[in-house]
Amino acid sequence: MRLLFLTHYFPPEVGAPQSRIDELARILADKGHRVTVLTNFPHYPAGIVSPPYRGKLIQREHRGEVKVIRSYVWARPNRGFASRLANHLSFCLSSIIAAAGLARVDVVVTESPPLFLGFSGWLISRMLGAKLVFNVADVWPQSAVEMGALTNRKAIAMAEWLERFIYDRSHRVTVVTEGIRRDLLERGLPPERVVTLTNGVDLVFFRVRGLGAAIKSELGLSGKFVVMYAGTHGMAQGLETALKAASLLAGVPGIVFVMAGDGAEKAGLVEKAGRMRLGNVRFLEAWPKRRMPELLEAADACLVSLKKLPVFKRAMPSKMYEAMALERPLLASIEGLAAETIAKSGCGLVAAPEDPAALAEAAKRLYGCRKAAIRMGRRGRRYVEKNFSRAVIAGRWERLLREAAAERSQHGEYGQ
Repeated sequence: MRLLFLTHYFPPEVGAPQSRIDELARILADKGHRVTVLTNFPHYPAGIVSPPYRGKLIQREHRGEVKVIRSYVWARPNRGFASRLANHLSFCLSSIIAAAGLARVDVVVTESPPLFLGFSGWLISRMLGAKLVFNVADVWPQSAVEMGALTNRKAIAMAEWLERFIYDRSHRVTVVTEGIRRDLLERGLPPERVVTLTNGVDLVFFRVRGLGAAIKSELGLSGKFVVMYAGTHGMAQGLETALKAASLLAGVPGIVFVMAGDGAEKAGLVEKAGRMRLGNVRFLEAWPKRRMPELLEAADACLVSLKKLPVFKRAMPSKMYEAMALERPLLASIEGLAAETIAKSGCGLVAAPEDPAALAEAAKRLYGCRKAAIRMGRRGRRYVEKNFSRAVIAGRWERLLREAAAERSQHGEYGQ
């Protein structure tokens, strides 16, 4: 097949969509398919284009057998709705221009959010004579409305119209959780057109290597019970709850919270931790993906946190899978599908979101019973091996894309 992935987020950036598309593209290319990724210049979440890419409008490169085309983006930090909107729209426009010179493909896979990229994906699929598969990792604009990032009624109505426009013109709408699928079915999308293809984890890359003690020593954390958060410090994560929990645990000298990563809220979190004089909280810069297994091995428990919003009840943060693959027990400030999964697998403890006292109590329980925590971690590894192997999920993707490509060839259609 000839496949084009259109995404706002891609390595060397670190994050769930970056890993999902990079790993899927590589697996499909290794199977002999011709895979191209159309993306922008790396800038997320700091809003600064990486030095090798500055001052360029377009660049072509390869990641193994995957061809990567990068086009212009108006880089801005991931904060403020107007700034994010301009950032998203700039790549939507540049991606269409960049795609004009491409040969025809069989399928265009477009990643959302940002929602606006769905329009670019639809137009590009028409230009290249392809079927459109629209992958929904987070339902927009609903998420933006619930988080308070989008409040203008006219803007909401316009975004909801665009959302339906894209759904109706996609050959398939793929979603990362059953909760999102149920939501879309309730809106009237035909069941046969909405397919659940979950996130997953590379079980070879994320495996225990016995490096935890060495990394703890490197970070000056030897002898500590490390509660590790590694990921985006954004609006959605509600990491203020972790700071308040750390404050409640100040009298337990063995527990340290480590917050690794970057994002729009990080500066505020660092400032708040300073005001609270939290000696048991450490902030680290984002680690490169190649060292993420090492960092997570230094954790005695991995923190997963989301705000208490209805939209997040159907979420399954991908950092859960990586921690589980590395046999780290989860300490989760979360509800809904993710909480149900943790309870079902027995891989960690769950506290209600935005409840610092409950989170602190769960952390103390893990700290007080290390053997139980180790057993939870092992159960997590077994659970992802059975349910969330990236290689197995890539196989499901391949079957869906083959069906789309075959229908395109049979009917000789453009777009839908």
